[in-house]
Amino acid sequence: MDLNTWLHWIFASPEYFLLALAGLLVLVGLIAGLTDFRIFDETNTPLPDDKEPHSGKPWWQRDEEHYLEWTAHQVREHHRTTGRHSALD
Repeated sequence: MDLNTWLHWIFASPEYFLLALAGLLVLVGLIAGLTDFRIFDETNTPLPDDKEPHSGKPWWQRDEEHYLEWTAHQVREHHRTTGRHSALD
């Protein structure tokens, strides 16, 4: 038997061939989607959320500290620019 006979026996009509081809593409896409290719990345670059990887604090605590520092800076600037005789003093 030659290749043409095998293909005609396996795929009796073009619809079966297209269905099998689509199934194969879905299977390859599923395997590629489940595979994490970053494992093979030699650069070992940190994710964008990990700007301070050695701090040991979760991102929300770092964001809260940044917010508190910014608020304190704004209060200091407000007091500096308004002078000592403002309504907040």
